[in-house]
Amino acid sequence: MTMQLTHILAIDDDENVLKTYQTLFSSGSVSVDIDSALDDLSESLDVDLDLTTSSSETPLGANFRLSCASSGESGYQKVQEAIDCGHPFAVIYLDMRMPPGWNGLVTAEKIREIDPDVRIVLITAYSDCSMTEIRNQIGVDFHFLDKPVDRNELTQLTMLLADQWNKFNELQYYRQQLEIEIQSLRMQMIEKDAAKEELYQLARTDTLTGAYNRLVLDERYRQAGERAKMSSKMIGLFIFDLDKFKEINDDEGHHVGDAFLIETTKRLSSEIRQTDIVVRLGGDEFCVLAEGLTTDGVMILTHRLRMALEAPFAFEGKIYIIYASLGVAISEDGDEELVELLKTADVLMYEEKRKKI
Repeated sequence: MTMQLTHILAIDDDENVLKTYQTLFSSGSVSVDIDSALDDLSESLDVDLDLTTSSSETPLGANFRLSCASSGESGYQKVQEAIDCGHPFAVIYLDMRMPPGWNGLVTAEKIREIDPDVRIVLITAYSDCSMTEIRNQIGVDFHFLDKPVDRNELTQLTMLLADQWNKFNELQYYRQQLEIEIQSLRMQMIEKDAAKEELYQLARTDTLTGAYNRLVLDERYRQAGERAKMSSKMIGLFIFDLDKFKEINDDEGHHVGDAFLIETTKRLSSEIRQTDIVVRLGGDEFCVLAEGLTTDGVMILTHRLRMALEAPFAFEGKIYIIYASLGVAISEDGDEELVELLKTADVLMYEEKRKKI
């Protein structure tokens, strides 16, 4: 696996200094005599040639790819281009004095705005600004190298900063991957919860009308019975059976019959409280369970439910009226079995239906 070169940038208005950087970071073979090349150019960068490494060592260019810029403005542009192409610089060597354009401090400040992670090394032989002024402009994450620059110090600092930058970016990468994994797990949990909720609702509701089913009726009646024992209010069970629904379903079509069932659920639901429920018992038979009722309350709710169902409704250009027979059973204290209440209400409902024949 080929190791990717670390991208570094040298910004200096002196062409000889840039050539020195190019020589130092040459990617030539190990036989390149860097000491000799630096000896020729040492005056431009004031590189200290009291070296301890041999000329046969692998050049820095084996690990780094150097770019050069002759002004702060052009250096800034190269930084922007490197970011845009996805290969940002790890280390920037920046001369403090670059007349007549941006000086090193201004350039560093501008670069920090678009790349806060790059390692910046300020190269200077002068003390134009105090450390406080520099920190105020570009923060505390920077390094100084005084001229004359020691090659060993430059080499070691480059390796150190590049290693820091690479490890930082590796950490950022794994952090992003971890965040992606966490987000993926969260989405899976949300989807799983949504699926469980959907299954829960499917197990408790009628898929066509959205009304509750017998399972919920049993559950809510038990709860209402416990509350009724602690109050003087009653539980009402209202059973509706749609009149002549089979004829409508057969003559007009199943989609019209479905519309009747859906409309019935909507209208019953619109007349009850949040504590009450609408249940589809099966076919065209519905039930309303209401608790906390008085005798007058039973009469009022019965009237409201009848009136709500018998109001005309339009479907596919036709006007229909939902006629229904109703039977009501009352529990005073919740002691009655739900099955017995259903039988009572069912008998009363069929008695009313027979009177209409």
